[in-house]
Amino acid sequence: MKSRPLVLSAAVAGCLVGFLAVGLTGFRYQEAPAVGKEGRENTRAGVATGEPPSSGVGKSRESRVPDKRRTFAAFLKDAPVLFERNKPYKDLERMDAGQLKSVILEALSQNSSTAAMADRQAASGVMSAAARELYEREGEKALEWAAAEVPAEQRSSVLSTLLTSVAKDSPDLMKAWADRYRGEYGDEWATGFIPAAVEGAAARGAGELLRVRELLANGVRAVSLARLDIYPDDFDFHLLITKSRPDFGFQDTVAYWAARDKEAAWNGVREVMTANEGDGATYFGAMFRGVLAMEGDEKAAAWLVGKLGEVPEAGRERALQSLGIYPLGSDAISALVRAFPDTADRVSYASFQLSSFRPGSGVAALRALDSPQLQAEALTAAATRAAAHFRPGPQGEQTRALFNSTMDQLQLDPQAREKVMAVLAGSPRPQE
Repeated sequence: MKSRPLVLSAAVAGCLVGFLAVGLTGFRYQEAPAVGKEGRENTRAGVATGEPPSSGVGKSRESRVPDKRRTFAAFLKDAPVLFERNKPYKDLERMDAGQLKSVILEALSQNSSTAAMADRQAASGVMSAAARELYEREGEKALEWAAAEVPAEQRSSVLSTLLTSVAKDSPDLMKAWADRYRGEYGDEWATGFIPAAVEGAAARGAGELLRVRELLANGVRAVSLARLDIYPDDFDFHLLITKSRPDFGFQDTVAYWAARDKEAAWNGVREVMTANEGDGATYFGAMFRGVLAMEGDEKAAAWLVGKLGEVPEAGRERALQSLGIYPLGSDAISALVRAFPDTADRVSYASFQLSSFRPGSGVAALRALDSPQLQAEALTAAATRAAAHFRPGPQGEQTRALFNSTMDQLQLDPQAREKVMAVLAGSPRPQE
């Protein structure tokens, strides 16, 4: 079997960590943490399976027993667990700070662009776990080590890994260090830790998340809060949504809130729309996705349509449009069309579905109108919007093909087709 340089991840007490050329044959691997229900519960609490909880920065490691069977190769073998959960592995917890630093540097050498993707991902998982453990052990001293002792060509990578761990627990410290190196490594590098900071803040509550969003200013706007498992059971969604400016990044948050408590979510969204002259109307579609997941097509559609009359007039059209932001199944689309009591709303919604340029969605909505005349009205409305942005060339041909294909499937009569295509070409919309 091929040999490759490995670092002993836990040396006999008193010995230095060394880089050895060791064959992979003959090493026994310790089992990875459990991935069943018990393992997940322990991991959720931040505890490696079978080990006592971590106590934070400066925690004692006197009880660790070094195990010289553990090698960097063994960590790579177990890295899928590390990469998925990013939790301190119990073997890393047995190391002293010097050994952890050696593991970080060794993992970095394995994470080169010439390495296989699987090896790079595994090394990245090991490096993240080791950095997390080092930061919990030494706090800001870990960053000072990277700044002072890591070779310049590796410093940005090591700082990045450490700051990702720092960001979850101490966004203020992360920002200070990111700003310190922003001029040297660039804005993209300095803002790369914001998702971790947002995730950590959300786990601590809505008030902290609001504070961190303010601390990190515009950098947070691009962060989606789609990781639904980051919200604790007592998370105050109303505080977060009503005290924040409407933001597309909250789409999944609102959907999750509506799945938990649809009436509370609606009260919060209505408050946002009222306070912001209709802004926040895009949350309307997000609420539908949440209720749809819990109650099914017909009940979700009936509930949502019943709220449309309470939407401020300034946001009504955007609320209808928001129902086309994310793909929906044909049954959900048809249920919405049928649920609208007002014909004009049914036609508007169907036209917005076609304008989303998802052919299946448009056809499902138009068929649910169950009237050639209403189908032609919806197609004409969609063509009017498309004509305003119509450009000759490939994009224009794709738009024409979408309308032609849709009308083929609906078997729209030739006269109605001609009117729709004339509007798409830029002719004035025919008067009824």
